[in-house]
Amino acid sequence: MFKCRVCVEEGDELFQKHWEGHTGLTAHKVFAPKRGLLGGVPSVAKCPGKRCGKESATIACPKCHNELEQDMADSRCRIISIIGAKSSGKTNYITALVDQMKGQFYNVAGSFIDVKIGPVSRFYTDERYREDFYKPLYEKKKAHEGTSNSAMNNVPLIYRCIGYRGKKQVLNYLVFYDTAGENFHDPKMIDKHVKFLKNSDGFIFLIDTFGLPEVHKRLSTKYNMPPFMPFDTIYGGFTTKLKEYPGVKDKPFAFVFAKIDAVCKDPELFPDIDIAGMNSNSAFLHNEYFDRDDVENVHMGMTSILTAMGHKQLLRNLEDYYTDYKLFGVSALGGMPASNGTISDVEPFRVMDPIVWILDRLNFPIKTKPE
Repeated sequence: MFKCRVCVEEGDELFQKHWEGHTGLTAHKVFAPKRGLLGGVPSVAKCPGKRCGKESATIACPKCHNELEQDMADSRCRIISIIGAKSSGKTNYITALVDQMKGQFYNVAGSFIDVKIGPVSRFYTDERYREDFYKPLYEKKKAHEGTSNSAMNNVPLIYRCIGYRGKKQVLNYLVFYDTAGENFHDPKMIDKHVKFLKNSDGFIFLIDTFGLPEVHKRLSTKYNMPPFMPFDTIYGGFTTKLKEYPGVKDKPFAFVFAKIDAVCKDPELFPDIDIAGMNSNSAFLHNEYFDRDDVENVHMGMTSILTAMGHKQLLRNLEDYYTDYKLFGVSALGGMPASNGTISDVEPFRVMDPIVWILDRLNFPIKTKPE
């Protein structure tokens, strides 16, 4: 599909549905191009409007009629879904993840570039990330409290990943949605999000470490801890619904325990916990390659902490159901924010590990540790 840069299309239901909640947006005419002699899609197409006839090279999404970059029509667009219950710290995680990917992705692959797509510049990834994610956390030093049910949640962050297989450039696009925390008590809400996940290629399931009852109990002796939803409840509702969609469980799943710093940095409360592989940040931040053994060490370390916290059955359930999964521990902030939500220094810890592992599993050309 192509989009005319001149003709306005009144009543474009697909475009309006996508941007529901936003006003003052102009939809331009979307049309199918005439096929070439060999059936190929041309690089430009002439608008069929009676008073137009101008050529356009602007590609449009057939499902929502938004503008796409030419490369997105030619390349594989990977959707990696980041899901998590309320209080899992999903917005803080996305903020820290994108910031580190911008500065460190070259260590394991190549470039990580934001994509300028949207009817107005406010919806461009660079501006949306800067205003809604980066400034509150990194400039105002205030942790995100949670995602509101805003119309802006329908505006994804889209990034182009560039890697190399030999001398050949390989492109992939990553699409992130920061939706309000999923309600894992409500079967209808679970069903809504699981339906979306069937179109995804990989998954980061963000888990609040404070949702482990024993962790919450110990931290409560030192901190004023908020109420929590046990992880077993979250996992059980999600996995039960996921069974209705065959094939999803076979895709890469990263089960990511957020706020792991609370355990790693407090040996007084957790003297019996020694998480293998978690005594240093991601190896690729200074080695310029991705170490699969490092991921395995962290996975085994997280397995040990779940065992120590009395979750052997959960580990068995994961092993029995998911065919391609790993456990991770991350910290978006690097420490506990003050009671008013402020944090003096943002020091992300291992936030890139899950997504680099997923990209590696999806056969994206990641630079791995030499054999």
